[in-house]
Amino acid sequence: MVEKPEVSDAPSNLAIVGRYILQLGIFYYLKNTEADKGWEIQLTNAMKKMLANSKFRAYKTNAHRLDCGSYLGYLEANIRFSLQNSKFSEPIKEMLKRVI
Repeated sequence: MVEKPEVSDAPSNLAIVGRYILQLGIFYYLKNTEADKGWEIQLTNAMKKMLANSKFRAYKTNAHRLDCGSYLGYLEANIRFSLQNSKFSEPIKEMLKRVI
């Protein structure tokens, strides 16, 4: 597990996306995890420490991943969800046609 690696430094082409269900012991590991250069304590670092004493399970999926951490990703997520909603789908399609 690597927190936001550069593409060239990424150990694989897999990503951890989103939701976790963690054992209560994660708080011990968080308390004993050093802050990084940005003065943040990274959950992934605590999880790596916890991995030495606990098992993790993961689900590998090919689902489409939306990154709402950028303006374009946030916009794409809103457009995709709007297109799935029967109330907004047609108005969004018409608006996109006008804009493009």
